[in-house]
Amino acid sequence: MTDKPEIYVGQSVIASWLGVTSAAVSNWITARHSTSVPAPDVVIATVSGDEVLGWSPDRRAEWLEWHRGQHALKPRPKRTRYVTETDLRGWR
Repeated sequence: MTDKPEIYVGQSVIASWLGVTSAAVSNWITARHSTSVPAPDVVIATVSGDEVLGWSPDRRAEWLEWHRGQHALKPRPKRTRYVTETDLRGWR
């Protein structure tokens, strides 16, 4: 009889927990918040050199707390409009 394998979740599951896209989670992990996101529990290296990160499912609360903290610290800036109302009037 074999033991059950360890179960880990990836970026898509974390994204569903937080109500964001997988791309957003990937961006946080690799660029914007790389030093503050919860560290993975496992890193799997592939033959091609890619890495697959995994977190224990019981760390959901940690991710939710991290996400709340990020939004509490910095309110989302208003998007810059590149097309002005004046431009739009000229196109209509």
